[in-house]
This record gives sequence, structure tokens and C-alpha cells, in this order.
Amino acid sequence: MIHLPHSDHDRRRHVAEEDSDGCYKRRRTIQERTGSEAHLESLINRISEKNNSSMESNLENLAQSLGIYLITDIDRIIDIILEHVCYLPEEITAYSTLAGLLNSKKQKFGFELLHQLLEVLREKLVSADFIHALHIVIFLADLVNCRVVSSSSLVEFYESFMEAACEENIPQVRSDWFVYAVLHSLPWAGPELNDREKEPLDNLLEGVDKYMLERSTSHAKLLQVWSATEHEQKEYLDSLWTQISKLRDDNWVERHISRYYVAFDGSLAGAITHNLPIFVPPPHTSMMVYPLPTVVFRFFDYADCPDGGPVLPGAHSIERFLIEEELCSIIGNNCYSRKECAAQLVSYQKKTMVPINYMILEVIFSQLFRLPHPLLRPLFYGSVMIELCKIKDMPQVIAQAAELFYQRIDTMQLECIDRLIDWFSYHMSNFDYRWSWADWDDCLDLNDYAPRRYFVKEVIEKCMRFSYHERICDCLPSSFEEITPEKPSISFSVDEAVNYDLFFVGEKELVAEVEKAFRNKVESKEVTEMLRGFNEKDNGLATLSTFFAVMLNAAQKSFSHNFAALARYHETLKELSSIDDESSTALLQTLYKVWRHNRHMIVVLITKMLRMTLLSANAVVSWLLSSYVKQELHRFWLWEALFITVKYACDCTNRCKIKLQQMQERRDRIEQNDGDAYRLCFNEDDNLGVILDDDIEVTKKELSELQEMLKNLFLNILHYWYELFELKQHIDKELFVTAGIDPRILEVYRQFAALKA
Repeated sequence: MIHLPHSDHDRRRHVAEEDSDGCYKRRRTIQERTGSEAHLESLINRISEKNNSSMESNLENLAQSLGIYLITDIDRIIDIILEHVCYLPEEITAYSTLAGLLNSKKQKFGFELLHQLLEVLREKLVSADFIHALHIVIFLADLVNCRVVSSSSLVEFYESFMEAACEENIPQVRSDWFVYAVLHSLPWAGPELNDREKEPLDNLLEGVDKYMLERSTSHAKLLQVWSATEHEQKEYLDSLWTQISKLRDDNWVERHISRYYVAFDGSLAGAITHNLPIFVPPPHTSMMVYPLPTVVFRFFDYADCPDGGPVLPGAHSIERFLIEEELCSIIGNNCYSRKECAAQLVSYQKKTMVPINYMILEVIFSQLFRLPHPLLRPLFYGSVMIELCKIKDMPQVIAQAAELFYQRIDTMQLECIDRLIDWFSYHMSNFDYRWSWADWDDCLDLNDYAPRRYFVKEVIEKCMRFSYHERICDCLPSSFEEITPEKPSISFSVDEAVNYDLFFVGEKELVAEVEKAFRNKVESKEVTEMLRGFNEKDNGLATLSTFFAVMLNAAQKSFSHNFAALARYHETLKELSSIDDESSTALLQTLYKVWRHNRHMIVVLITKMLRMTLLSANAVVSWLLSSYVKQELHRFWLWEALFITVKYACDCTNRCKIKLQQMQERRDRIEQNDGDAYRLCFNEDDNLGVILDDDIEVTKKELSELQEMLKNLFLNILHYWYELFELKQHIDKELFVTAGIDPRILEVYRQFAALKA
């Protein structure tokens, strides 16, 4: 069971509950919890413990135990239940049943619960915590079944969400979330609403249908893992609407949700239901970040699962959706422990009802290949699958999945192919690279740009990063020699260096002097002075390139040797290069010539030199997309380096922006001080306000330069996702209004821009 994060539950006390003189009581911190509060938590935490008793029996006993606390600790009980609802959505029906039993014992409990629920829901929406907000909406829906919430007020609550979705001048992602929340919670409340509020429910669904017909799905194609596949790749809201429509046609009968309240019909029948207070969702703000749309990942169908076992639910069944959501919740709640995550997944309470191995893998792959980016680090998903392989039959299912990916890779998004390469090579490194490689020899007859050949070739190179050349070659069939990378080695020697275009005739003397300086561990200042002499006589770029090549040769043993050399001669390289684009290009070309047989080293050193400000991001991007390395355009390392460079530029801009915001907030705090405090600030801090003004102007200029640099990068490649939205207006004006842009590029950009429309 996960450990729930603690919070100050007393923060939600109503003003009416405070002292009559208006003085607020001191609120206890979590360290000051009483023994009674700790006992309450212990009691409620046991609700989902696995023991010989049924859940219904546990709930009945718990309700009896909590009855004596309903007078003195009602707020604390509500806070604990709310916390569990947010973090344990798979147990929501247990907590709604408990709430119903407590409401039947004390009417005030239900009244207080609903008011605090809506208050917390508002807090979650304001803070953009849409996951927990959704769990609260589902909980509210199930409270209808437990005689806590009246069915008519729940319909009115849904209508307030639909009104928020239909507001004008708001992004579609906001509207989508409100519609999604309504649809997501209907499997819980649908049967009851269909019996008691059929006409209002039908009107509500007609409104949803109208919204679905009018909304844009131009972004869907961009988010699909495959451009063509026999399996449906429906946009997430379209998919859920289809599933809810089928559930409606089936008279709201589903076979997944545990409805514990049914066992307590007699106890709950006499309970007083409460009307939900009117709820108006918080208004839209420009700073609000809403969940991006997704496409539902479908990989397995019933034919892929073994005969004689549980049947995989159909793609349009609500059971498929509900199980996937619960598995996603388990992954999210255990994302800090791969072992615990794997253990919770395989002990899923309803695993006997479905082919659980297939559903777990489909959910993991759906998150790994989620576009534009995964929910968690890709390495986490790989490590969880390694843990899952300790379970019987799971290795065979993973092997089956790998083969299916290979068969369908021809229409797979390139970004997803790259993630597949990373995962499969990592997976192979944990199983001694044992694989039926010969079964994939059909890729050898394809060209370098064919997805199958690209995939196998890059997997082999990635495997070499985890191991070494001879080890991987021994695992591969001899026919794979043509796509096996050459043995990693350095390509520098004094004799060969003479032929480098950027080096001058007298380079042997320079090489000898630099090699001698490295052997004697001469300090950076002395080396700089020596190189200045060569600069005065000859080409400065040639001197820089020769020095860098000799340095790389001297540090060739390992990454650590290279990092140490860059750190030792950092100032020398900065002075010689001046960090302009021309010097950066010279360094990059030298790096490629020296390490062209070890592309991993090239990527690592480019990353390191960017962080040490020895290369300019613009120069790296221009060089990677230049004709100088056009023969590498189909190689993974080039695009990996490009992505790293753009991300570095984005991070620099974001850090500068945060720094400026902090300085401005500090300045505002100073200006808000008045009277003696304001004068004291100036007198004692030596005109701190003036100093801050100067610093702010410098930082503004720095940020402006970084944003201009970043804009230029995006204008060239349009590759990176999140930060592009900020510069969308500039790109629209400066790039896409011009003629001559390939229609395919325009179409991709329009799909991309529609993500947050």
C-alpha cells in the first residue's frame, strides 16, 4: 500500500466554526497530532487491508468503530477520507460506502462532507491538480448510490461543468477536461441517474453529443503512435464518448465497479440525502496549464491472448477503460519504487477477470509511447518491466510484444521508434542480449532510411553502449555485419592531422608543443600563452582545432579523462574560441573527425561542452543540420544531439526567466514597504532598490537575447514541444506567412498548434 503524503488538514475549517470574537484558533501541525487522530488514521487505513474478512464486513465494522468519533472528530474523519479518495481512486467505492454508512448514523456528517468536498475540488482546480479533482468528481458521483447526494443535485452539478465547457474564449483543453470529468464519472452514477433522472440525464448527454460534434480533433493525427494500423487509435475523448454511448445502449450495466453499497441497502435506505451546494468552477486564467489531449493506445486484441484464459475486454467496452485507469493509477502512485510498482500491478485485485499480463504491458507501453512526452521517465517503465519479468509468463508476453512492434514499425512515429530503441536495448542489456536476431534479417535488404533497418541498426549500437563491441558481435549472426557499427576508436594521429583542412603547414610544431604540455601537466595559463604565439603567426581557427584534437587524443581513455581535460583547459578553449559560431563549428568538426568511430563520445562531449559554455547552441544546431554531416542524417545520435541542444537552450531561457521573476518580486516587496521600513531598507542596504533596478535591466537584456536565440532555433527546426507555445506568435508571423513552405510541414505545425488551442 502506498504511503499517503501528509498535509495540514485543519486548513479547511470554516470561519463559522472559529471563535465568536473573530480570533482564529491556532492550527495544529502534523507533528502535533493527538493520539485520537492517529488512531482514526489507523482505523481508516485498514479498510483495504487484505485479510480473511470481506470488504463489506470491514466496512460494517469500521462504521461501527467510527460512530463514537462522529461528535468529536467529524472534521478529521472527513479529511482522512478525502485524502484517501485523492490518492487511492481504486478504493473510491469503499470510501463512498463508508461515507453512506456514517451519513445514515449522523446527518451532519453528510452535510459537512459535501461542503468540504466542493471546497477541496475548487482548491484542486485553482491549483491545476486535475487528477485529484477528477477523483473527487467520481467520489461525488458514487455518493448518489450511497444515499448521501441527491440524484437531482448531481445532475445540476454536471450541468455546471457543461456550462463551464461551453464558455466562450477559452481553450478547448479546458472544455475537454470538464466534459471528460462528467463522462469519466458516469459509469458510477449512470444506473441510478437513469432510474431517477432519466430525462435530465438524456438532456445532459445530448449536450455532450453536441459538444463532441463541434470540437476539433485536428491534433489527433500528431499524437497517434502509428500512421496506419489495424487497431483503433481514437482520440481520448472520442474514445470515452464511444464507450459511454455503448454503456448507455447496454442500459448502464457494467461488470467492473465494486458496488459495496448494495450489501447495505437496508441501512442506507433510511438515510437523508443532501443536495450538493451550487458549484461554479473557477474561471479560466492565462496561467492555467490544462492536461494535453492524448490518443488511446491499442496494441493487443483478444486474438493475441492465449486460449482458455480470461478474455480481453473489447476496445469499446467501458470495462477496458476502467481497468486501464486503475492500472495507470497504480503506476502513478508507485512511481518512486519500481519493485513496489511491479508488485502492486501483479497483485491487482481483479486480475483474474482479464489477461492481466497483456493489460499491464499495454498500459505501460501506452505511457512510454505517449506523445508528446511520457508521463514519467522512460527508464522507469523499462525498470518496471524488468521487475515484471520475474513473474511467470511475463517474459514471453514481453517477447511477443517486441515482435509485434517490429512487425508494425513501418508506420510508427519516428519519436516512438526512438523510444522503442531505448527500451529494447536496455531490456536486452538485462538479459545478456539473447534474442532471435536472425528472425529480423529481412531488414538487411532494406535501405538505411527504412524503419526496420533503422531500428535494428540503432538497437545494436545502443546495446554497445551498455556493453562492448566484441560482446555484441558475438551475439549477432554473421549476416548482420553490414549493420554492425565499427569498433569505437579514435581517429587522430600527427601524420593524419596534416591532411585536415583547418590545420596549417607548421602544425607538427604546434602538436609537439601541445603534447609536451599535456604530458607535463602544464597549467592552463601557460598553455594559453604558448598558443597566443602560434595565433600571432598563423590562423587562429587552425590553432584552436589542432589544440582541441591533441587534447582529445590525450584524453581518449574514458569520459572522465575527457571531462577532466575540458575542465583543466576550459579557460584556454574559451579564449581561443571566443564562443562564436565560427569557432564552435571548428570545434565540432574537429570533434567529429577525431571521434567519428565513436558517436556516443560525440554526443556526450557536445552535451558537456554546451554546459561548460564552450559551444553555442545555434552553432551546434546549424552544424548538425549542415551538409558536413549529411551522411549521418539517418542516424539516431544526430537527432539525439539535436534534441539535447534545443533542450539546453530552453532550460537556459527558463532559468533566466525565473531569475527575473524572482528579482522583480523582490523589488516589488521593497516598494510595498512604506514609511520607516522603506527608508530603513534604502539607508541600511546601500540603495538596494537602485541596485536591483540595474540588475533587473541586465537580466531583462539577457533574457531578451536568450529568447531571440531560442526563437531562431525553433524557426529552423520546429522540433521541441512545450516551449514552442510561448513563441508561437513570432513563428506564425515570421515563418508561416512566407511562401514556399512545404505543405507537409505546415500540416504538422497546425496539428501541433492545435494541442493547446
